[in-house]
Amino acid sequence: MRVNKQLVGDELKEKDLVSHTFCGVCNGKLVEFADYDEDLKIKFSRCQGCGAVSYNRIASQEFLDHMYNNYDEAYDWYNPDQGESVTFAEPLRMAKHILKYIKDKSPRIDFYKIMDFGGGSGVMGYKLAELLLQNDICKKVKVSVVDYCESTYHSENDDIVIERLFPIYEVPDRDYNVIIASAIIEHLPEPVNEMREMFGRLASDGFLYCRMPYAYPLFKLLKTFNIRFDMLYPGHIWDFSPEWYEKMIPYVARDHNIKIILSRPSIPETTFRNHFMRALLTRILKAPWFIFHWWPYVGGWEAIYQRY
Repeated sequence: MRVNKQLVGDELKEKDLVSHTFCGVCNGKLVEFADYDEDLKIKFSRCQGCGAVSYNRIASQEFLDHMYNNYDEAYDWYNPDQGESVTFAEPLRMAKHILKYIKDKSPRIDFYKIMDFGGGSGVMGYKLAELLLQNDICKKVKVSVVDYCESTYHSENDDIVIERLFPIYEVPDRDYNVIIASAIIEHLPEPVNEMREMFGRLASDGFLYCRMPYAYPLFKLLKTFNIRFDMLYPGHIWDFSPEWYEKMIPYVARDHNIKIILSRPSIPETTFRNHFMRALLTRILKAPWFIFHWWPYVGGWEAIYQRY
């Protein structure tokens, strides 16, 4: 059994699984290629179109809703007592990371808009807003948090307004300067819908930051040593190779005026203070890519897109 028991307990049954035969990004056919969970007859599938990796059977939307409403404690929620409901340690690290790549390309304007999509309490968007103000990129910022989570990070800065909107289809603004989609797209059964909405809400010169898993190579490698690697099924429905980030643009950006300005192994989500061994291992695994610029065992990937 390879289903993540922390996420579902013993509740995931045959009746909760639905057939998954077409890609939720490009609508290409999903072709089975390897076993994942023999007990529940779950197999890995790969899209013949864009190359995304998924499964021949996924949990129903009803079960996923039940899981996310009842198993929050199974995730690594960092600093919940401070209102920082995100699966990323020290969100200021992420804000600095994003700013590093967009700072010189971002226009200097009075009013800046950030969407934190799937951002929990919105702390990542808020931390980025603080940095934008500190670097004189803008004078005021609005952070729109698009998430079913009910808690909202408290703004202590009069120049930062934070609001909660849900779902993304009802977000009225279409001129966001930055959209953050960190560790969320892999959870969506048909991510093309939400991704089109995000790209369609970018301002001219706006940026979309994505961080997603690229874990199947690690799963395959460790399986040869009879070591179990957790793919976080059924929460994670998708796994994306580096090549996918370019291939998917025609399917999600209808006007095609989108370019990639960054594509590389993702920033580690843990720190040595939070999980020393996990933080060490993730950095060791990612390091060879920065030497050889090819290395599949990185665990996750990130990209920044810009509208032009």
